[in-house]
Amino acid sequence: MTTNLINLSLSIEGMTCAACLLHVENALLEVPGIDSVSVNLATEKAVVSLSEQVNTEIIANSLKDAGYGARIETQKVVLSDKVDVDDAGKFIEQYLMIDGIRSASIEGNLLNIENYLGAVQNEDIRSIANSHGLDVIEFEKGFDPHALAKESESKELKQRSFVALLGAASVFAISMGMVDLSQFNIPENMHLFTQFFIATPIQFWAGMSFYRGALSAATHKTTNMNTLVSIGTLAAYGYSSVITFFPGILEARGDELSVYYDTSLIIISLILLGRFLESKARSNAASAINSLLKLQPKTAILVRDKNHIKVPIESIQPGNLILVKPGETIPTDGKILTGSSTVDESMLTGESMPVTKLKNSKVIGGTINLSGSFEFEATETGSSTVLSNIVKIVEDAQSSKPPIQLVADRIASYFVPTVIIVSLLTFLFWMIFGPQPALTNSVLNMITVLVIACPCALGLAAPTATMASTGTGAKHGILVRGFEALENARKASIAIFDKTGTLTKGAPVVNDVKLLGEWNHSEVIEKAATVEKYSEHPLGEAIVNYGKKNQIQSGEATNFLSTPGQGVSANIDGSEVMLGNELFFSNHDVTLDEYKAIGDVTYGDTKIYMAINKVPAGIIYISDEIKPSAKQAIEDLHKLGISTIMLTGDSEEAALHVAEVLGIDEVKANLSPKNKLDFIKELQLTGVSVLMVGDGINDGPALVQADVGIALGTGTDVAIESAGITLASNNLNGVISALKLSRKTIATIWQNFFWAFIYNILLIPIAAGVLYPIFSSGDLPSMLSWVLSEQGFLNPVLAAFAMAFSSVSVVTNSLRLTRFKP
Repeated sequence: MTTNLINLSLSIEGMTCAACLLHVENALLEVPGIDSVSVNLATEKAVVSLSEQVNTEIIANSLKDAGYGARIETQKVVLSDKVDVDDAGKFIEQYLMIDGIRSASIEGNLLNIENYLGAVQNEDIRSIANSHGLDVIEFEKGFDPHALAKESESKELKQRSFVALLGAASVFAISMGMVDLSQFNIPENMHLFTQFFIATPIQFWAGMSFYRGALSAATHKTTNMNTLVSIGTLAAYGYSSVITFFPGILEARGDELSVYYDTSLIIISLILLGRFLESKARSNAASAINSLLKLQPKTAILVRDKNHIKVPIESIQPGNLILVKPGETIPTDGKILTGSSTVDESMLTGESMPVTKLKNSKVIGGTINLSGSFEFEATETGSSTVLSNIVKIVEDAQSSKPPIQLVADRIASYFVPTVIIVSLLTFLFWMIFGPQPALTNSVLNMITVLVIACPCALGLAAPTATMASTGTGAKHGILVRGFEALENARKASIAIFDKTGTLTKGAPVVNDVKLLGEWNHSEVIEKAATVEKYSEHPLGEAIVNYGKKNQIQSGEATNFLSTPGQGVSANIDGSEVMLGNELFFSNHDVTLDEYKAIGDVTYGDTKIYMAINKVPAGIIYISDEIKPSAKQAIEDLHKLGISTIMLTGDSEEAALHVAEVLGIDEVKANLSPKNKLDFIKELQLTGVSVLMVGDGINDGPALVQADVGIALGTGTDVAIESAGITLASNNLNGVISALKLSRKTIATIWQNFFWAFIYNILLIPIAAGVLYPIFSSGDLPSMLSWVLSEQGFLNPVLAAFAMAFSSVSVVTNSLRLTRFKP
């Protein structure tokens, strides 16, 4: 099994359908050192997993050899100092030409770089500059090559579609005698040549992208969507040209002399129009990431020696002091040192209420400062910020594929060759067994089969829905790490919750302290706070805060140990101090009789036992308020048919109290992280799909083991990294929103696949002429006359219309997910 894989993301150009997708994957997999490849048609990205270092140029060349390309971007980097001309060449050649950079040059303090899009990060360039005593002042990005290419492509598609449609209308008008050619001094018997000379330049100019794509595919011994369109339109054009220049050949056979220049142009126009609309729809589906990227401001106000300096955001480093004024966007993540304010975090968390920020409060880059001014210390910059991590999670999720998409991609790889074979068989069948004019019917039916088949819809069915879903979820504070999380969330029948920090606010307070032995109140709290200040558990924080409130100073401890879900211990002045629950003390051979002799202070309080040198010293009673959103979330889960269970390391009394208030179905208390893990495994053995919601270190194993883990964004890094879905806020209604989004997403994907498969399964046989036996007598209902000929053959123009809009319909259906409201 390969481990320590390195992921490389590249932007791919030249893909037009699902068949292209598999060609790209196969081309990349042939490169030694590439372990796996995931290509997404909707985002036009390839994520390559490398088992060893592979030069990006080699990967780019493999794409080029297969008829595709890796997009290139250019950027200018402003350095803090000029680089001496004599040193510039050495600096570039020996240090800057890292993998992914194609070329570089230096002019004074301006560094010009050309690199493969996605292969080189700003941090790589900054690190090189810093290692040579240079600071990066600003990254001046050129135009996004992907966005620029798509914009140019969209404009070109619209222009070519319009010109082809105009040409088709002109040719059609001439063929129907609607234009008097004599007014242009053109003899009437020259109308076929007139149509030829109008259609030819338009045919090859408007359809050039199809013909180039088909030729490239043929050169590399593959086929794709362009192959089908090219064969179909060139067949119509070629057949018409033969009639125009060599009519005697067909007259001798007794075939009718009808030309189809207009049909060929209309097919080209409609397919181009379909691609244009599809491109626009895909851009809308991808707009969520773009809107997230736009949240970060371009500049920040740096405070240096009491001076305020406006600087590019790229020049901000951890430790810098930054000023934020009312109405400004917070430039990066940090901690407030002076001042206070309210901040709108809705763009990241989905929570509409502004959040109050005081001294030592954390602020997130991309959120908006509303009322006050404050100065904060930057703690995270660049790719380490919350916003950058959110964007990465969404991009990774959009690159993931469901198993059915892998099957669809495999089908698409055989689809085009199969359609070509079917079209040839159709031509032969109607030539041999068809009615007169046999050649005309055979050619038209062959063309109809070629242009109606659509592998594009197969390739877009899941990626567009996943792209729209994950992007929309991110805007509402629901971060999905991959398709598997969406699929498993939809299947979940049992929801398991941690208690502290998940169902409760995670801001517990000490209610009371009961003493045992010879220790007094101050001594107990001093030692307890000294140990707990090394812990990040909310209960430990409550004890530390209680000590501060009572002006009891904590000391220093050594040998701190934490047993997740049970308790903590440390050495203070030669004494071993332990704090934890019953399980923790039982495992350390501390008798519980003295503790149990003291009754509860308040029903539902959490009891923290304390012992010094394994001698009982007291009980600290802590309460934690239940979250306002918890009860509604549990009720909504029950309405969705999902059972609820609470697993907690807390006492049974505290757990039962919370479960009783919230209406939770089942409670398991005094559990260690391993107990939680084993409980989930036992449930899964019964065949149920388990959803786990947690926020702490001790929830990590359970979040990984569950079929889908949901971590609260206010929780620990361990919990967030372990979960398939992360909620940016601590509002438990986000769990319901995540489940509903997953169900809508999976339903949309199945709708897309149903349409994609049914469309091809039903319409290709109709295009091949399967309805002829029904309507061969000419008894065609008038309502079908605009679709079928008198003998039941499908109109090639309508076939092109159906093909063009099949993929558009799939993307449009996926776009409905962008209207999802939590």
